[in-house]
Amino acid sequence: MTRYLRSSSSIGIVMLTGRGGTADRVHGLSMGADAYLAKPVNLDVLAATLHSLGRRLGSFAAVAAHDQARPGWRLHSNGWSLVAPGGGTVTLTLAERCVIGLLMSKAGEAVSRETLIAALTPDIYDFDPHRLETLIHRLRRKVSSGTREALPLRALHGVGYVMVS
Repeated sequence: MTRYLRSSSSIGIVMLTGRGGTADRVHGLSMGADAYLAKPVNLDVLAATLHSLGRRLGSFAAVAAHDQARPGWRLHSNGWSLVAPGGGTVTLTLAERCVIGLLMSKAGEAVSRETLIAALTPDIYDFDPHRLETLIHRLRRKVSSGTREALPLRALHGVGYVMVS
């Protein structure tokens, strides 16, 4: 999840965990965490970490402003909203965010149903493919009613889906 969040957003990621070994810390940081804190954590250290991360993220304000000026469909810098070319936004669920993030990262390329399902669950064989179809149907309807624009997502019979540029 950390790797996905890092690749699709510029949010700050602080891991707060009970695993404090060096290998665990290295793994968490290499996966994209900005900070890795082991429990029990001193509240002053946590506050200082969050303050430092907030200061660093403040430098991303110019990047976020640039993102606002870009035309076309995009994920908002927080990663939880889909922004239409006309400026309308739709809040996404975790599953919708995973699917849209993957499709947008491969815009113009076919993404197989199996790949999309693998982004939603660790066990693709225990996942009913009709759930993906239902998710896509509801997402299209949600985007259309929320933005008054059609999501440029096309089904490719027998293959999967493609996000049209």
